[in-house]
Amino acid sequence: MDREEMSELILPYAIQANTSFIIIQGLFLQLAWIIIFFFTLRRLVYLLLPRLSNVGRAVALYGKYDRVKAEIESELCHEVRFTTGNIIITKSWLVNIHKLYPVIISLDKIVWIYADAKHIDLKGIPVRKLHYLSVKTSLKKSYRVMMGDKVELEDVASNLVEQYPYIVSGFHRQIRSMWKKNPDALIANIFSRK
Repeated sequence: MDREEMSELILPYAIQANTSFIIIQGLFLQLAWIIIFFFTLRRLVYLLLPRLSNVGRAVALYGKYDRVKAEIESELCHEVRFTTGNIIITKSWLVNIHKLYPVIISLDKIVWIYADAKHIDLKGIPVRKLHYLSVKTSLKKSYRVMMGDKVELEDVASNLVEQYPYIVSGFHRQIRSMWKKNPDALIANIFSRK
């Protein structure tokens, strides 16, 4: 078999293999564009309608969105009582401005707080330890307020207990059991100490 005959036999397979690669590459590129478009659209919706974002929904738990937002912004400008890392505590609000884990909690709704940590492993090797304050509220909501380190965590917890001495601080199995079985009774018991 000469070179031309061999080329004629191999050429269709080469074209098919090259075309398949281009099609697969094109599909991945289109998928990437769809994902980028989705996240951009989502971000645009949150910018235009902030009430729909996670933080917006959290703010709306405490009343009309615009009124509560104005109250929080006013306190952030004029009544900050404690700041550390990403955490700002005003007269009435605990605000975590962490980009990945933003949280807004009304201080008079806090019932129970305790320090906790989450270990992040990569193939069984500990890579990082995330410290957070677990916060339970009278709205029966639980929050994880991410902290930079253990010292920051202790500072925030002690500040909250100092400002609101009725808040239960520290992890207790009995309280966890009560929180799971009958949170209303626990909330009533704690708020009776106000």
